[in-house]
Amino acid sequence: MVPKTVSAGTRLHETVTMRNYTAYILGPDGHIANRLDLLCCDDEAAKERAKTYADDYQIELWDGDRLIGQFKPRKRSRVNRYA
Repeated sequence: MVPKTVSAGTRLHETVTMRNYTAYILGPDGHIANRLDLLCCDDEAAKERAKTYADDYQIELWDGDRLIGQFKPRKRSRVNRYA
C-alpha cells in the first residue's frame, strides 16, 4: 500500500491509502498478453477500472496473490451504426 495525501476541498488534508493492483490482459489462448498496474483506494475502485478494459479483452484483477475478479470481454455488435 502507498499512503497518499490528497486535498479534501475546504479541509486542510485528508490521508487516503492507495493500493497497488495488477490487471492482467489475457490473450485468446488464456495466457497473459499484457499487464496494467493500477493504483486504487479499494477493491471496488480497482474492479471499476479493470472493467473498462474488459470491453475488448479478458481481464484478471489481482492484489498481490489474491484474485479480486475476472472480467470477460463484452460482445460488440458488428452492425455499422453509422451506415
